[in-house]
Amino acid sequence: MKNVLFLVIALFGFSSYSCSGDEQGGGDRVAKDIKAEEMVKVLNKEGIIILDVRTPGETSRGMIPGAVEIDFRGANFEKEVEKLDKSKPVYIYCASGGRSKSAQEKMSSLGFKETYNLLGGFNNWSAQGLPTK
Repeated sequence: MKNVLFLVIALFGFSSYSCSGDEQGGGDRVAKDIKAEEMVKVLNKEGIIILDVRTPGETSRGMIPGAVEIDFRGANFEKEVEKLDKSKPVYIYCASGGRSKSAQEKMSSLGFKETYNLLGGFNNWSAQGLPTK
């Protein structure tokens, strides 16, 4: 009996652990946190979307090249995001990573297949001297 109880506890712990990482997905969905070094590698890649979810005041201070602007706090965020191709990988960033994580969760619930949240956001990106426009 003790062995069965141990096995049940071990399996429960393993299943909880496997869902707690930075990559989540239901079925064929991917929602992952990435570092700036990883995002640099995809900047010029075809078939991706780079999404800046900061306010217009924030984007006026610079953006990652090729990014589309849709303010997460704007009244039309969901409507504007729905216009994007849900089958393409979307790389999302904000100022420091909080809003982009919320945007990532929202977009996953809307059916986007692959979403990547930039850890540290634009603040970290620009602090590293990475390309901006």
